[in-house]
Amino acid sequence: EPIPNGPESWPVPEFVAKTVEAFPEKAIANHEETRVLLDHGYIWLDVRSKAEAEEERIVGSVNIPLINATKKFDSEVGDRVLKQGKKNPDFMSQIEKKFKNKEQLLLVGCSDGRNRAIQALQVRERFSATSPALALLRACKS
Repeated sequence: EPIPNGPESWPVPEFVAKTVEAFPEKAIANHEETRVLLDHGYIWLDVRSKAEAEEERIVGSVNIPLINATKKFDSEVGDRVLKQGKKNPDFMSQIEKKFKNKEQLLLVGCSDGRNRAIQALQVRERFSATSPALALLRACKS
């Protein structure tokens, strides 16, 4: 993991150039690489549920939930907890509708940094190579 403000961090010019060259092929970005990619035109696709996104908004992100979950009060915990719902059946069509530019590179992120981001890319793989959505989710997970 890079050290903030170290030689392998944003905005060090050498690091920035190396990061831009490595993506999207590198596929998984750490937080410093994510900063670089966002500065270079990538858009953050937040695949968390609407409830999670409303609770903790990622500035500049676009939220298209992979799973439709809700927050409900749990008397055992004494607080509202996330209740997983069903997968969003319109996930790919919502992406195609939101991102008209099929060349747009996306960073796919979720609450734990891996689980739903990887699931989103697996959903993409079920579509044919001619699907416009395929090009959209070719970038990286974070």
